[in-house]
This record gives sequence, C-alpha cells and structure tokens, in this order.
Amino acid sequence: MCGGEADHLAKIRAIIRYNPRGLSISEIARKAHLNRNSVAKYLQVLLASGEAELRTIGAARVYTPSRRLPLSSLLEYSNDLIVVLDRDGTVIQVNTPFLAFSGLSRDEIPGAGPPDLPLLSAPALRAALADPPAEEIVIPEVAWENGAVFRAKILPTRFEDGGHGTTVILEEITGEKRAWKTRTILASIVESTDDAIIGKDLDGTVISWNRAAEALYGYTAEEMVGQSLDRIVPPDLAAEVAAITEEVRQGRPVRHIETTRVRRDGRRVAVALTVSPIRGEDGAVIGASTIARDVTALKRVEAEKERHLKNMAFLSRTATAFVRMDDDDLYGYIAEKTRELVPGALVAITSYDPVNNTLTAEEVAASPHDLEVMAGYLRTSPIGITVPFLDEYRDTFKEPGLAPGPPLYTILMHTVPEETCRRIEEDLGLNGSFYAPIISNRRFLGSVLIILKKGTVVEDPALIETFIDGAAVAIHRRTAFQILKRGEKQAKELLNATHDLAILTDAGGRVLDLNEEAARFLGRSEEDLIGCSLGEVLPGVEAPAGEAHARFEVSLSGRIFDVSVAAVIDERSSSPRSAVFLRDITAEREAEGQLRRMNRHLAEIIEFLPDATFIIDADGRVTAWNRAMEDLTGVSKEAMIGKGDYQYAVPFYGERREILIDLIDREGDDLPPYLSIDRTRHAVIGGAYCPSIAGGKGAYLWGKATALFDEDGNRVGAIESVRDVTRMVRAEEALKQSQAKYRDLVENANSVILTLDTEGRITFFNRFAEAFFGYTRDEVLGKSVLGLIVPETDSAGRDLRFMIAALCARPDLFGNVENENVTRDGTPVWISWTNRAIYGENGEIVGVNCVGNDISARKQMEEELKAAQQNLEATVCRQTADLIFANTSLREEIGERIRAQEALEKSRNTLWLMLEVIADCIFVAGAGGEVRAVRTQGEVLRGVPVEAILAGALSGERREQVFAEGRPVRQEIRLASFGREIALDTWLIPVPDWDGKGPAIVGVARDVVPDGKKEGD
Repeated sequence: MCGGEADHLAKIRAIIRYNPRGLSISEIARKAHLNRNSVAKYLQVLLASGEAELRTIGAARVYTPSRRLPLSSLLEYSNDLIVVLDRDGTVIQVNTPFLAFSGLSRDEIPGAGPPDLPLLSAPALRAALADPPAEEIVIPEVAWENGAVFRAKILPTRFEDGGHGTTVILEEITGEKRAWKTRTILASIVESTDDAIIGKDLDGTVISWNRAAEALYGYTAEEMVGQSLDRIVPPDLAAEVAAITEEVRQGRPVRHIETTRVRRDGRRVAVALTVSPIRGEDGAVIGASTIARDVTALKRVEAEKERHLKNMAFLSRTATAFVRMDDDDLYGYIAEKTRELVPGALVAITSYDPVNNTLTAEEVAASPHDLEVMAGYLRTSPIGITVPFLDEYRDTFKEPGLAPGPPLYTILMHTVPEETCRRIEEDLGLNGSFYAPIISNRRFLGSVLIILKKGTVVEDPALIETFIDGAAVAIHRRTAFQILKRGEKQAKELLNATHDLAILTDAGGRVLDLNEEAARFLGRSEEDLIGCSLGEVLPGVEAPAGEAHARFEVSLSGRIFDVSVAAVIDERSSSPRSAVFLRDITAEREAEGQLRRMNRHLAEIIEFLPDATFIIDADGRVTAWNRAMEDLTGVSKEAMIGKGDYQYAVPFYGERREILIDLIDREGDDLPPYLSIDRTRHAVIGGAYCPSIAGGKGAYLWGKATALFDEDGNRVGAIESVRDVTRMVRAEEALKQSQAKYRDLVENANSVILTLDTEGRITFFNRFAEAFFGYTRDEVLGKSVLGLIVPETDSAGRDLRFMIAALCARPDLFGNVENENVTRDGTPVWISWTNRAIYGENGEIVGVNCVGNDISARKQMEEELKAAQQNLEATVCRQTADLIFANTSLREEIGERIRAQEALEKSRNTLWLMLEVIADCIFVAGAGGEVRAVRTQGEVLRGVPVEAILAGALSGERREQVFAEGRPVRQEIRLASFGREIALDTWLIPVPDWDGKGPAIVGVARDVVPDGKKEGD
C-alpha cells in the first residue's frame, strides 16, 4: 500500500474512532474529503481487519468502532505462521511470525497471491489453494528451501460480513522431524549393535530386547518383553541384581560388572554389564538400560595369555642363555631344557654332516639308569654315536615342526638289530617318540628326538617347536662363525668386483681396508693406503661417529660421487667402524641437468608442435592448447584453458561428448563411432570425421591420445595430438581406385608376372602365367618355383638351384636374366626375366617381382643364325669377295633385327616394372632433364606441386647416375607442404629410347606413408 492510501486509511480510522455512535458512508466521505467509492474500499479493509463494524439502525447503515478484538490481534497470539486469503485467493492478512519468516513488510502483503509469498508458493500448497477448500485440508509436510519443514492446515473461513475465504496455518515441525530421525537412528543402532541391550522397568519387567540379546541369551523379543528379567539370572545372584537395582533407583549407573547369566538352553555365560538409569520427562528414574557383552572368549584369552606369558618367560630365559653360553655347552643345554618341557622323557640332540650324510648324537638327556641300560645294549655310550642318514627317511625327517616319531630301530637308521631295539624299548618302558628337525634359514642342522616313557605326554608342542627354533638359531650361529672368514674373503671379492669405491675405517677415521677400485682411483696400493686418514685420501669425506649414517655428494678429481657413510657393528670388536661407499654419478647428474633443460623446453615444444595438441589433467580440465590447435579449431587457448566437462569436444563435434582422449582406458560396445581405432597400452589411436572443423565444412582427422603419469606411476592426465588427414583420406580413396585399375592391367597383361618370397615360393601368379605354363593359381601359390616352372638343371646341364637361391637373396644382381623354363606338359621354353626386389617397411627384402616374356622364337632364330653362320663361314672359303661382302651385310642386318627385338623386349619389361611400382606421380624426361610427359599433370601429392617434385627428383647428378649405372635408382627426397616436411620415395628408370626420341628416364614419385596407414604410425 502506497503512502497516500495509508494516510487515507488512517484518517478514516480516526474519524470512526472519534464518532463511536457511528457514521454513514456519506458522512465519512464528507469528513474525509473523499468520494464514496474510495471510502467504501477503505471501509472494507477496516471491516476485514476487525477495526470497524457495520450496523443497521432503521433504514440506515452506519460504521462504528469495533468492540471485538481485531483479527490481526488474534493472529499475533499464535506462534504458527498464519495467512488469511479472501474468496479470490488474495492475501488480506498475515501474522508477525509469517512476516519474520518471509522477510516481507506488512505493507507488501495486501493484494498479494500465494505464488508471491514464501511457503505458499510450494507446489503442494499451490495445488491445494487453487480452489477454495470445502473442508479442512492437512498437508503433513511442506519443505522449504532453507531446510525448514512445516505441517500445513488449510481451513475454509467465513467472515462476519458473510464473505468466504481461506486460512492457512503453518506449524513448524523441523525440530520434531529431526528428533524423529534421531530416534530412528538410535533405534537402528540399538538393533544393529553386537552388544545385548535390554530395557526394564524398576520392577524388573523387560520393556525392550534387541537382536544381540536374542543371540546372547537364546530368547526372542516376543518371549521376553513383558516378562521378568529374573528368567536369565542365576538364583545365587539374586542379591547382586537387587543391589544393582537399588543403585539405579538412586540414579547412579553401574559400570563394567563381570557376572554370570543363564541362557535358554541352561548353559551359563560370562557377561560384562553396564546398567544405566532411564529417566522420565520429569527427570525421575523410571527404569534401567542394561548393556551386556559376552566375555566368555575373553576369559579364555586371559587364561591363554597367562600360559603365553609363562612360555614367553621360558623362551626369554633360554634365548638369553643361548646368547651368553659357550658353544661347547650348547647341545647339553638344549637337551636339558627339552627334557624340562617333557619330564621323564629321553631327549637326544643330533647334528647333521652334509658332507658325509650322517647324524651324530651330540647329547642324550636321560636318567643315569636309562643311559646305563642303553650303553649295555649298544656296547657304547649313546652320546657320540654316528649313523648314516638313510635316503628313505630324508624327506620325513626334514619336515618342519614337531611330529610323532618313528620307533627306535628307525631312529638308529637300522644300524642296530631290530630285536635289540625292541628289548631296549621294553626294558626302559618306552612308549612312542616325537621328532623335530633343527632348521635355521632353511638349512637342516640336525634333529631333536623326544622318546616318551609310559605315562609321559607332550603337553605344549608349540612351545617345544618355538624353543627348538631358537636352539636352531644358536646352533646356526655356531656354524656361522666357522664360515665367517670364508665369508669375509668372499665379501672382499664381491667388493673388488663392484665399480663403486668401498673403504672401511675405524672410529678415528683411519683406513682399515678398501677395495681394488678405490686403490685404483686413488693411484696408490692397498698396503700404502691402510692406516691413512680418510680425510687425507678423500678430502671432504668424513666417517660419522657412533651409530650415525650420512649421505652426501662430493667432487673429486673432476668427478661427482654419491657418498654413503654408515656405522658398522662388528660382534667381534667393541670399537665402532664405518663403511664408506662412493659411486660415480657424474653421468647421472649430467643426465638430470639435461632432463631439467628438456622439461623447460617441453612446454615450448608442445606450443610449437606442427600437430594440433592439447592436454587435460586428471579431472578432465584443459591445461594446454597449442597454436596448431588454435589454428585448427579457431578457438583461442585463453577461451579453452581450464575448461572441463568435455568442452574440448565442442570445436570438433559442436557438442560436449567423449572423444579419443577420453577412451584411453575405455572398452566396450558403447564407444563413440570412429572410422578406425587402435589400442596400445595406455594409448589409443583413431580417425574420425569431425563436422564442426574448417568453419563447419568438416574434415577427416587422425589423432593419438596417450595417458600421462607422474614418477610414481599415478595417472595425472592425458595428451592428444590431432592431424588433418582429409587430403590423405581422399588420396587413399583415389589410390584404391588406381590400384584396382592397375591390378586389372597386371592380371590381363600379355607377359608372365609373378612374385616370389625370399624362400623362392610363388606368392602371385597372373592370368597370362596361368595360360602360359598350364597351372592354375591355386596349384602354384605357396610352392617353390624350382621343379615347377624352373627345372633344377636346364638342357645345357646348368644347375639352376643356386641361381634361384641367389636371386631371392640379391635380386639386384639378376635385374635381367634369360633362362630355360618348363611348362606343365614338360615343354621347355626360354623366358627373358626382369627381376626387381620387393622391400618391406624397414627396407629389408621381402620378395622378388618377376616379369617374363617368351623368347623361345628368338632363341630358335639364334640357333638357326648360328647354323647359318657356320654355313657362311664354309662358303666364304669358296666364294668370291662379293660373297664375303654380301655375307657381312646380311650379318649386320640380322644383328640389327636382333637388337631391335631385344630393345622391344626390354621396353615391354620396363613397362611392366613401371606398373609394379606405379605411385601417385609418373613422368618421362629426356637425358637433359626436359620433361616429355607427366601422368599426373596438374595434380599434387599431399599438397606438393608437380613442378616441385620434378625439380627435386631430376637433379643433374641423379640423371648422370641413372645413365651411368643403366639400372633403376631409388632415392627418398624431402619437400615442404603446408608448413611441414614430407617424404617422397622416387624411382628413376633408364629407357634406351622413348617414342623414337632417344634415351629417356621414366620417373615414379610415391608417398612413403604405407597403404592403409596414416602419417605418424
């Protein structure tokens, strides 16, 4: 309500107040200097708010001050949020709590609708207030955005003037909701805890019984709730329960009482109880909560702990004794203490000699009577007796742990008659045995034999095993001293074998010993250096005092050393010593410096890479976007750095989506479509058509994405390089069409065309070859050419096996050869072969391409010529000089014909060779370099003009080389294309005559990128 309306309303309110008998609407309009319509509007507001009343006196309708408490005052008495709406759903009154919650002023309320006010705009309330309610509506929960929760009541309301409206009462139940949630959580905790929780009243009647109580006592909650707790209390502990109940009545908790209760099955169970009082709303104690925990296992643990402590004391005493005693008393002490653990038994300790494979009884602990009886039967003292260690018992007697042992006959390894052993057992009352090997560091040292007498038992095998393990260590220590010197010698040999400098010093820093490498580096003999001060021989290196360790670097003689100095404790000497090791790390430090320089340049390298490159971190945010990427996408690095959520895909596809960099570790059938995709470990390579590149024209792109890891092997991001291969893709399509066309030419050629692998097996056989030799392609593929179409020996007796082997190994030595071949029906034929090597991707020879033409007729002509020559020679002797002249003319004419036919055959062979190596650009040039023909006139290879290719391929030096060698010359040339360097493979082939214009060069230029692959593979 604006300021003017508020003044008019206040004036009318004052006029009515000062005229308690009432005024008509005309009188009020006159006093307020307002028209009747305006006054009527303001009077409606006062009537609605309860500040005025409308009375009828006779025929007059007068307005008087209200004698009732105003509606607004009634609303203020409630802590709930209250809103009053008229029949049209317009808010006409709210109370102060609603204003406080909404943050609105009272002047902003009249005329507002539910969508304009907090809470009323909630979907549930808006739906309920869409139409005036016919009866009370209750909405259990209305949540607001600040976390508050209300219960809403919507009441139909009738005003005193007869009008209808709606009252909305909003009761805040946030605290109640939280309390309910807390109670639910607490109940869940009680039900899920492992402790039995029982609630009872002061009379001992159970009121709650959780699942853990069911598991502990065996009664279900249905069986116990409402029953007396005395059911689980032993009768002799009733007084204890009464005392606990009295403490609880006084409001004092009883904590950690260990007692006994009775389970359903009658068994007693040891429990630890904590009993706490339960108070009512007035604070009075109304019951008790008991938390019970089964401590039966704990009691067993305590008993076991006591036994364990006793055993530990025994082991501690024996371990101390092992350290302090002389080696000569060791076996006797082991036998004595073992017999102490098994009173009454006979105990024998044996040692093992691996050289002689024998067992010797080092000590036997028994009563004097038992020793005397055994000596009588054995005719010697059992102590010191040596027996062979039979192979049949080797695995059994070396099995770790204490186990039932064999009879005495087996113990003595069959060295004493079995009958004698039985009599000893009978006289001494022996009743079985136990056996345990003495093993230390996986080395068998001997055994402990416990021979039981009747009535003796082994009560604690684990203690005996542990004691024997300690004894094994002591025995092993004794044997270790015997090999110590040998070990020291070996250690010195090892130190001499290392490239590190090793020096041993005493507490004063004087050199006690050093290895050969240290003496060699210092340039002095070992004898000369021993006794010198460490600081004297190695300036800057000092040995630490006491137990100290140190590691640092020092520079000596222009080299950098990593120095490790540590105190060495020698059991044989009370004086501390120090071991000093120096490792030459000069190369490592130089490498580290190089690495730092490389890291500094890495960012620059990425920025100026010719391929479009970007990097993302582990969270998928862009951290690098180089210049080439800006040029490719038209998006600046400033606009892309820091962006995530696949924003980097938008310049390529016009939408956020996964691209190659997101597929490094992804597998499955739901991958985005790519023209091709290949995976390596932590890398993925693929090609795709990107419609948004090149200003929306689209382009074919090739990319490689690789994961990035830190020095600990944790993945920290990924890098992807992208290259526009649109020209190459289109060129490949054209190449495929060209290959199909030339494959058809090869198949339908009038020459034999075949290929061999390096073993001489046929890998290609064209249609002309099938018709010429009489074999089908399936009959010859994979078979050796020898014995099939090439005889092992020709008609002249020449061995062709070596020629075929040499041809497959060095095709360049057999560029043009003529040899005898044979058809399927055995007909010999002569063929002129043009052979060229087939190279693999790494430049190695993988096969031979052979183009052949039938020269059988020529060979026959040569034979006839030879016969004619012989006849002519005989005739020359008889004919006149004219005949000699005629014969000479005829020979020249025949020679010209032969040379013409040979030239024709070579031209045909050259043509087929050209078809085999045909690439993207073919040209013909004269001896002086003038271009006579270009097959791809006006076309380009990967953006390189034909003129640039010709200029690079037809240098003067290369033309001279071609004509000088008289064979094809291959060379790779490098040219610039779109700001980057590409490689072209060129062949220059000499031709004796081209189209009657004299010698020429046929050239072929081919992209070095193999078919089906993309640059960068």
